Formats: sequence, C-alpha cells, structure tokens
Amino acid sequence: MNRRSFILGGLGLLGVAAVGGTGYLNSPRFGRPFRPERLARMQASPHYINGRFECLTPVRVMEGDEQNFLTGWLKYFLEDKTGRVPDVPLPSRKTDLWAQRQDEDFVVWMGN
Repeated sequence: MNRRSFILGGLGLLGVAAVGGTGYLNSPRFGRPFRPERLARMQASPHYINGRFECLTPVRVMEGDEQNFLTGWLKYFLEDKTGRVPDVPLPSRKTDLWAQRQDEDFVVWMGN
C-alpha cells in the first residue's frame, strides 16, 4: 500500500465516520422536533431572545481591557487562598448502599 492510497483511505474512512456520526446524532433517540404548540410557548417566554434562551444573570468571563488570558492565570495562581480548606475535617459516615431498603428514599453524595 503506497502513501497516497493510505491517505485517501484514511480521509474516506473519516468522511464515512462523520456522515455516520451526524446521522446517529440526528436520530429520533436524541429527541424529536418540538410540536408547534410547544415551540410557540417557548418563543413566548420572556427569556427566549434571538432564537435561544438567555441567562438572566450576566456572567463576567474575562471581559474588558483589565484582564486578558495571562493576567487571569497570574491572578488565579497569586491570589490569597486562605479559607479554602476547612479547619476541621468534614463529617462523613460510611454507608453500606447494598443494605439500604428499596422502598426508602435516601441521598448519596459522591463528592466533588
């Protein structure tokens, strides 16, 4: 197999994967188009602006001239980090999840 056929075969395989992936992601298992009454209700929402839902609270993400990528990183690494670690260990309790009753509701926090 020469180099040209290897590259063309790879590009062909990549194209087939792209078309197959697009078809798979557009299949009904990932949702169907909105019914007209649902779409009209969404478009009537005051939060639906320019064809999408907008966040009510604006979030600052490196805006303005006062901060760029480098100063953002420097600020992150050089800022005061006191108070981020608790003074005492957080209380925890080991629970055997297999021993929980099926009809009992409980919440398990797996951590973050």
